[in-house]
Amino acid sequence: MLIMENDVSKVTLCEQVADKIEKAIITHGTEAGRLPSENALAEQFGVSRTIIRESLKLLKARGLVSSRVGGGAYITKPRASDISEMLLRIIKMDRISDDDVYGLRIILEIAAGRSTAQRITEQELAIMEEQINQMEINMHNLPLRIESDIAFHVSLGKFSGNQLLGIVEESMTEVLRYFIERGIAASGGNEDGIYRHRRILEALRTHDPELVEHEIRNHLEHSRLNVQRQQMSTDSL
Repeated sequence: MLIMENDVSKVTLCEQVADKIEKAIITHGTEAGRLPSENALAEQFGVSRTIIRESLKLLKARGLVSSRVGGGAYITKPRASDISEMLLRIIKMDRISDDDVYGLRIILEIAAGRSTAQRITEQELAIMEEQINQMEINMHNLPLRIESDIAFHVSLGKFSGNQLLGIVEESMTEVLRYFIERGIAASGGNEDGIYRHRRILEALRTHDPELVEHEIRNHLEHSRLNVQRQQMSTDSL
């Protein structure tokens, strides 16, 4: 059962109730499963059900609560995909340059690759090899081809041994999708991307961080150039 503080001031009541419930959720994790009823929450905090409903809306926006028809409110964990979609919107709305995005990818993926190189297992190598195989099988089925490409990069973070790095890589999925779509649309970009992924995989097999870094840099640079070529081709139409 969630234990929540109920010392709520009258200023920004909805937000403060939401903050108190959020604190309880973070403290207890998802083990409680379901939140108390609106009536119970209203009684606990000494506020109206209207205030509770507005507070629950705030918690839904934070990715901490979901509702089911006739079933009340349930505790959920924020998804990396939610962060990813928001990050892509920021990149587009703030006109953040492709070079800046690739600069960030170099920092993240080299850190992930160097760490993964030193600890990756045969089972994990097999997973990443299958992801490349799926890229090849689905070369002309672009949605599936792109999903396998994204999965490869997420695996690079997840297998690094750093849980947060894995989450950050996963939070980049929509950004990756946006750039992969453009890169493989360039002439030869699809084949080149698969070739570069295989080079990274073979470097990982050596467990040599320097070689892995070299191949990741090569891959990202060629990817950046493919995106540039595709953009120039589109602009000329």
